[in-house]
Amino acid sequence: KINDVVAAEIKAFDAYKKFMAEQKIALPFYTLDELTMAASAAVEKKVDVLKDFIGLGGWLSIHPDGPLWFRGYAEWSDAEGAPQIQTLIEAFGVARFVVGHTPQAGQVAERFGGKVYLIDTGMLAGYVKRGRASALNIQDGKVSAIYMQDAKNFD
Repeated sequence: KINDVVAAEIKAFDAYKKFMAEQKIALPFYTLDELTMAASAAVEKKVDVLKDFIGLGGWLSIHPDGPLWFRGYAEWSDAEGAPQIQTLIEAFGVARFVVGHTPQAGQVAERFGGKVYLIDTGMLAGYVKRGRASALNIQDGKVSAIYMQDAKNFD
C-alpha cells in the first residue's frame, strides 16, 4: 500500500511541475524549494488579484451611491433635494445634471427647476414595460427631450 501512495504522490508532483512550467510559474529544472516558493508566489498574486475583484462592490462605477448608480436625484423629495442640488451645482461648476438608471414613466423628467434631468425612459423592454427611446438635446442653453414620435421643450 505504501508503494501505491508514494507512486501516486510522485505522479501528482510531476503533474504539478509540468503545470507550473506550462503556466510559466516555474522552470522545469527548479528544485523542490524553488517550486514551492514559485507556487506560493503565484497563489499570492492570484489571491491579490481576485481580492481586488471581489472588492469591486466598493468601486465608484458600481457602488449604489457612486456617480453612475446614485438614485437620489430621482428619489429625493423637493425639499430634501433642492439644497443638495444647489451645493452640487456650485461644487462642480455645472448648470445641470443629466442622470439615468432610474426609469421614469416613459418620458424625460425635469426636477429642481431644470437643474436635474432624469433621462432613463426605459428603452430596454426587458427592464421596463412600456418604455420608449429618448434623447436629451441641450443646444444654446435650451433643453428638450426627443422621442421617436415627438419632442418636448422644457423652456
